Order: sequence, then structure tokens, then C-alpha cells
Amino acid sequence: MKQVQRLDIRHLRNHALKAIATRRLGVAAERCLLGIDRDDSGAVIIHVNSGGNTCAVEQWLNWHGYRAEYLPFDPDVYGGKVRVTLRTKATQHG
Repeated sequence: MKQVQRLDIRHLRNHALKAIATRRLGVAAERCLLGIDRDDSGAVIIHVNSGGNTCAVEQWLNWHGYRAEYLPFDPDVYGGKVRVTLRTKATQHG
């Protein structure tokens, strides 16, 4: 697996759109991506419109060398969120 060196929001946005388009056929991916931004720690938060798309983005990014975590459900927020960070040596696979 490729070692990812940095968190580029534009690159992660493209990955999220590909994950939705690939794993959730028939869905207009652009409309599913509700937001993408950095949190105070420097991690990137990807906000999508459904739990299924959240899972697709999380799995896709983990497969592509990032550390992606499904954030706990918040009843006040529509859709779901994934927190993306760089993998450490201890969390790398393969």
C-alpha cells in the first residue's frame, strides 16, 4: 500500500467523489458531498449525505493509504462524517 505523506483537501475531495461514484452506482456524487474542511488538529473532515456514502468514503480512503474513521452519528447533523488523518507506522497495513 502506498504511503500517503500529506492531507490535501482537493485530493481527498476527488477520492470521496470516486468512492461514492464507484461504490454507490447511480448517484450523482457531487450532490452527495456536503462539505470538506480541516478541524483544529489538522485532520480533514468529509461530510456526505448518507450513512452508505460515509461507509464508502471511509473504506475507499483506508484502502488508499489514509486513516479514515467514521465519526459518531450526530442527530443534529444531516448525513455522516469521516475524519481523515495520515497513517502512522503502527497503523499501516501490508
